[in-house]
Amino acid sequence: MFTDIEGSTEILQELGDDRYRKTLADHDAIVGANVERNGHVVRTMGDAFFAVFADPVDAVEAAVGAQSQLADISWPTNGEIRIRIGLHTGIGKQRGNDYAGLDVHRASRISDAAHGGQTLISATTAGLVTGHLGSGISIRRLGEYHLKGVSAAESLFQVDAPSLRSEFPAIRTVDPVASRLPEDLSSFVGRELEVGEVVNQLGKSRLLTLTGPGGTGKTRLALRGAVAVQNRYRDGVFMVALESIREADQIPSAILEAMGLETLAATDPGERVRGYLSDKEVLLILDNYEQLLPQTSFVAEIIASAPRVQVLVTSRRPLHVTGEQEFSVPPLSLVVGARNGTSDAVELFCQRADSVEPGFRPEPEAISAIEMIVTKLDGLPLAIELAASRVKSLTPAEILDRLNNRLLVSPATDLTPRQQTIDGAIGWSYDLLDESTRRLFERCSIFSGGATLAQVDQVCGPTTELGVDVVDGMAALVDSSLVQRTAVGGQSRYQMLVVIRQFAAKALDDRGETTQIRSRHGHSYAEVARMAGPLLLSSQQNKWLDILHNEHDNLRAALDFAGESGATDLAMEIASNLWRFWQRRGHLIEAEQRLETILELPNGTPRLRAKTLEALAGVRYWRGDWTAARQPYEQALEILREGHDDGDLANALYNVSFPTGWAGDRARAVEYLNESLRLSRSIDDHLGVGRAYWGLCDQAMYERNNEEVLKYAFLAEAEFSKLDAPFDLGWARFMIAETSTVAGDFETARSYVDLAASSFVEARDLSAVVLILHLKAALLVEEGAESMAARLIGAVDTLKQQTGAGIADIEINQYEAVNRIRRDPRTEIKQEIDNGRRLDLTEVLELALSA
Repeated sequence: MFTDIEGSTEILQELGDDRYRKTLADHDAIVGANVERNGHVVRTMGDAFFAVFADPVDAVEAAVGAQSQLADISWPTNGEIRIRIGLHTGIGKQRGNDYAGLDVHRASRISDAAHGGQTLISATTAGLVTGHLGSGISIRRLGEYHLKGVSAAESLFQVDAPSLRSEFPAIRTVDPVASRLPEDLSSFVGRELEVGEVVNQLGKSRLLTLTGPGGTGKTRLALRGAVAVQNRYRDGVFMVALESIREADQIPSAILEAMGLETLAATDPGERVRGYLSDKEVLLILDNYEQLLPQTSFVAEIIASAPRVQVLVTSRRPLHVTGEQEFSVPPLSLVVGARNGTSDAVELFCQRADSVEPGFRPEPEAISAIEMIVTKLDGLPLAIELAASRVKSLTPAEILDRLNNRLLVSPATDLTPRQQTIDGAIGWSYDLLDESTRRLFERCSIFSGGATLAQVDQVCGPTTELGVDVVDGMAALVDSSLVQRTAVGGQSRYQMLVVIRQFAAKALDDRGETTQIRSRHGHSYAEVARMAGPLLLSSQQNKWLDILHNEHDNLRAALDFAGESGATDLAMEIASNLWRFWQRRGHLIEAEQRLETILELPNGTPRLRAKTLEALAGVRYWRGDWTAARQPYEQALEILREGHDDGDLANALYNVSFPTGWAGDRARAVEYLNESLRLSRSIDDHLGVGRAYWGLCDQAMYERNNEEVLKYAFLAEAEFSKLDAPFDLGWARFMIAETSTVAGDFETARSYVDLAASSFVEARDLSAVVLILHLKAALLVEEGAESMAARLIGAVDTLKQQTGAGIADIEINQYEAVNRIRRDPRTEIKQEIDNGRRLDLTEVLELALSA
């Protein structure tokens, strides 16, 4: 335990030495007496205590006692003497009469994060005391935070009691870990008034829309405003990039991704977003909304269903949703300020010039030219940055001369004057490129969500066709600020701002190359899907799931092109290889819609159509709609019986056995599996053999034949153990654990449930983790550890809600011991279930491994 008086220096100044000494003595007596009742004061440091306890329950009750008594005293000040208290449980290394070590340091930092009158405790301490505290004392999870000097994030809980104040400002940590805001890759210039207005409006409106044409700095202003207010939001601030989204029904999935909610999406993503946000304090930034207008109903639904959520939108036009407050983002100021003797617009030009030409220090005549440049560009940030990027090869006077020689206003009559200026500035930068680099620039517009250098080379090249090396060309585009380069997963990734990409796309269309480059793009990303598909259940699954996540917008664009151009085989190849990604990363509803649309396309080779039918059936299976999965599985089997690959046929037989068995035709399901087993053995396919055994195990389970279940489960495990197949191996081990539990062989069950948990957590197979937690809860009840079982039950509820794992409903109602805990009326059991529901994903996964 660490304690500390809040504002002690101010109190000393107010009271003077003698009165403060008496006040401090009263404080020391109260804190010391509460500590010494069951603990030990290690040392005092001025107005601070460091104490240790053998039992964390004693520590929490000492903290509550000290806080309550201090709150009851009539102090000789204008306010209370309030102390901050921090508790953490861990190992302290004794050094004489003192203790040291990381856990001691962590407890001190937790105390530093508290406000006066507030007691904060770590997740470790919370887990040990829950269900054991005195009447009226409870703990409440505040979230996950970074403590100063501690690298790992820490879950912090607040101790509440009837005699204590319960509401405090945001805790005093570096930042809440929940927030997910992109790094601002360049400095932020000026805009103090605008940032202040955004902060002010967020204090009054639940929906604030920053409007203005592309290039006016809406996104950067939104980010800066969000950073300024992020401590207002207990559950975080999240940036949702919408520039690649074209349909409003994809907004919920984008929000889930931005918030880091891994999900299997067995239920509607919109329902999951509304349910998750319903009791959260969150700021959502919806960036680049304009292409989705007038589809605004989901934003209105969030506002209506989540009373403590605020939404900050950037858009070229307002949403016209009830309660919306619009703020039109002005250009940068052209007025010379007192702060640095120049205008914000000139300062931006000079900062960006310095980033491309380090040491850029303009002479007075150059300053005059820069002032005329930024005035000609109307103070629009993007236009200024494009002009400043040229100082490597042109002086400010030469830049001004070239601007004067080009009609900077776009001839498009349907654009606002500001947007015409932006369009003209992009055109000016485009004119300065050589012909080869212009062609590369235009072709880069085909990418949605950016691209790696390898993809740019494959789609936009070759060098002989372009007339410029792709590496050199991309470097020139980055230098010209027409393309942005970031690092993702150790690789360079190139991306265009929306307004620049639109300009480049029009230029590509004017050149007559759009269809050709879209085709190249589609086939290039089909190859990405083809490489990834077979590895999505291997030990490389996380690597490839991340690659597909980064390329999802490009893959969507490739599917759109294939559908629009009637390239049925291309669409089927991409989709049939992608379905496991869609399942694992929470896009099942989008997957079902796309697969159904693709299967309506004419023609297509039979094998690819069969694979696409299997993908559709798999998606329906993981959505928990087992009846609807049967027909496409049967259609795929019918196609593959017509003289196709034995491995494909064996897999189709394995797949169709499941809905056949669920429908009650177990004999036919077993026939399918035995045929699959024979085919797989004939071609020495160990994976196929293992899956056939696993299917036979599954059918035996429905017959309640535990002996047969275990026989086939062990045979399946033996096959999968020879392979790089963690997904299948985990499920075989889970079946052994589950069946051993039902049979009363708890020793085997405990051993195999831990092995299965390791496989599923490593693979982040969240639907399987739901089942692992539930099975572990049943085993814990058998061991008499009901409190820990209750916490796992609460974690099951949370993870099931987040993943929408409908498949889990079929499994998790079979343990009466668990159902009895759910019905248990004891307060400590209900509290533990509630604590389990409050855990975040990282804590749930740790619990799945450690319980």
